[in-house]
Amino acid sequence: MIKTNKYWRWVENIVFIYAFYLILSRDWIKPFIDSIWETFKGKGLITSIQEQFKKGLFSESFLVILWEIIIVFTLWEIGLV
Repeated sequence: MIKTNKYWRWVENIVFIYAFYLILSRDWIKPFIDSIWETFKGKGLITSIQEQFKKGLFSESFLVILWEIIIVFTLWEIGLV
C-alpha cells in the first residue's frame, strides 16, 4: 500500500465533500424543491405529468415519476446517514 501525505488526504477529502455537495445541491435538491414549489403553485410536477398523459407521452411521464422517486429515496438515505 502506498503511503500518502496526511495533508494530501485532507485536501482530497475536502475536494470530494465539496464536489459531492455541488452535485447534490445543483442537480438533485434544487430541481426537487423547485418542482414541489411549482406543484403548490398549480403548475408543477403533477400538472406536467397530466399534460404528458393527455399528449400521449407515457414514457416521459414514467421517467419523470421514476426520477422523483429516486430523488426522494436518495435524500432519505442521505438523511439517515
